[in-house]
Amino acid sequence: MALYHHFPSRRRDPSSPRERGTAVVEAAFVSLAFFTLIAIILEGSGLIRDSLGVANMVRTGARTATVNGDDPLSDYYVLQTIRKEGSSVGLDDLRLVVVYEANGFGNPPSDTCKGGAPVGTGTGECNVYTPSDLSRPLTDFGCKTPSSLSLDNAWCPADRKVAETGTNGPPDYVGVYVKYTHDLVTGLFKGTSTMTDFVVVRMEPRKNQ
Repeated sequence: MALYHHFPSRRRDPSSPRERGTAVVEAAFVSLAFFTLIAIILEGSGLIRDSLGVANMVRTGARTATVNGDDPLSDYYVLQTIRKEGSSVGLDDLRLVVVYEANGFGNPPSDTCKGGAPVGTGTGECNVYTPSDLSRPLTDFGCKTPSSLSLDNAWCPADRKVAETGTNGPPDYVGVYVKYTHDLVTGLFKGTSTMTDFVVVRMEPRKNQ
């Protein structure tokens, strides 16, 4: 007659300390990956939002510049447009606005202009504005004399060419450049990200003046 012996199972009790410790380690790895993914999504969405905001600022600013042409207060209107459009992303991180003369479509401002120094002679003239200039009154603009009283004398809007032909033509190319700093907010990544964008348009042509 055969004898059968029952041997107890060697499976560990899932509630044993060793099993619980393994589960804690696995949960830690999964949680780290999960929260890292969430942080990447948050940072990425913030970057995209600010990038679109900067793009909107330069495009609406450039349209304002070409519509106002050689109006002495053109740059004032440009800054007010940027101030309004920039409110969607916040203006605390705005660093620089440059309104400049371009040689053609797609030409960025010179390194001097991008560095924050206005250029007032020769080609590539530019006016450089800081965030505080967006709140300056209309009376601070308009190519005043002496130049120390005006913000826009380096490339005076009144001197911009807008005629189809002749002395005051053909129309100039005007560019708007914006520099903006995006702060990383989650703490997972350190530092800041600097965004720049520019748009060049041609002055809306008018009858010879």
